[in-house]
Amino acid sequence: MENLILTNRSLFPMKIREGFVSNSSTTSFCIAGIWSENDNLLDKGYSLEDLMFEDGLVVYSHPDSYDEAYVGLDIQDMKDDETMEGFKKRAQFVLEKYFKKVKVSLHTDGWRDG
Repeated sequence: MENLILTNRSLFPMKIREGFVSNSSTTSFCIAGIWSENDNLLDKGYSLEDLMFEDGLVVYSHPDSYDEAYVGLDIQDMKDDETMEGFKKRAQFVLEKYFKKVKVSLHTDGWRDG
C-alpha cells in the first residue's frame, strides 16, 4: 500500500507496512482485554492464535508459543465518540463469545528479543 504525505515542501511517497515486521525485535501494545490461556476458551476448536482473525481481536503472545496471550481490542480501534468505559464494554462483549471467564481491563506491555 502506498500513501502520499503532503508536507510544506513537496509530496513524498510513503510505504505503510501492514502486518508482521520480520526484522523487529521489540513490540509494545495497549489493549482492552484479558490475559488468557488456551484452556480458558469456550470452544476447544479454537486456539488463541485463531482468534487473531475473529471480531477485530488482537493477540499478543511470545512468538514461540500461543499457549497463553493477551487478547482484546487494540486501543487504536476505539471510536472517536466512544468512552473508555464503552470501549471496555465492547471488548467484554466480543471476548465473552470465546472465553469462559472474562474480566476486561486495560493492558499495556512490551517485549524485546535479546
